[in-house]
Amino acid sequence: MPESPQPPSLIVGSPEEWASFAEARPGFFEKHGVLRAAIDLAFTKVQSDTLPDLVIFLSSRLCADEFREIFLLSANGHGLAALRLLRGMYERAVTARFLHLHPEATQDFVDYGVIQKGKFASALLENAGDLSQERVERLKQAKADKDAMVAEDKQATSPRFQVSVCKPCSTTRLNHTWTRLDFVTMAKQVGTLGGFLASCYHEPTFHTHGTVIALEACTESVGEDAFKLLFGPRRKEAARALMLAHAILLNVLGLIAERFQVAGLPEALDLAGKAYLEVWGLDVDAAIAPKP
Repeated sequence: MPESPQPPSLIVGSPEEWASFAEARPGFFEKHGVLRAAIDLAFTKVQSDTLPDLVIFLSSRLCADEFREIFLLSANGHGLAALRLLRGMYERAVTARFLHLHPEATQDFVDYGVIQKGKFASALLENAGDLSQERVERLKQAKADKDAMVAEDKQATSPRFQVSVCKPCSTTRLNHTWTRLDFVTMAKQVGTLGGFLASCYHEPTFHTHGTVIALEACTESVGEDAFKLLFGPRRKEAARALMLAHAILLNVLGLIAERFQVAGLPEALDLAGKAYLEVWGLDVDAAIAPKP
């Protein structure tokens, strides 16, 4: 009998890009065990049952996961995709730092999640196709929970989620986020992370949304009225995204060490900081707040 045709093989990732990354940054692989040890210490020995601690811990843990995702993209040459993920990682890191400084704001952060779930439920009920009756009932309950929280907040002496639309007539609307403080101001209040704003918030946002800057990043001018599309790896952007994600992760691990007093973590972070210097050729502070 003739042999059955074999299905085409599929390789997820690029061996060529991995080899290129390893050649350009050999120290990253050599020193990765030091960073891995700090991560393991940070997220396996924490004990606490307060709401601020839980939110800060989980936010920090998500940052560690996002760092690995950015590493995977960067090592495969997907620099612009890595930048898009960097924005979310940065926002979580800033939020965790802010709640560390202002734990009394944690309940607002958590309660606004009810409003976010209700908004999403409304969108699904309006736009989704066939849904099971059980799913519909859950979505309706989420919407009802959101409506109840908004109504209660509007009646409060000091509403948490209402912002003024017209002061003379006392008109308000529901805020788009859990705090009246805009994100840029928040970032500037949490220490060295504020130095990341241009590289880890503003620039990645251009690539996350539908913007001209995102389009221009995929093209190269070849004349007054002509351009060509750029294909292939984006190694420069990949290296920068990973360098910044690495610095943010160390900042987050520092927060865990500071808040939870994890035994051995400060020493592990000292080693990880020195490894960062060897891998990227600059210290963490220089990466966080580069000189203009």
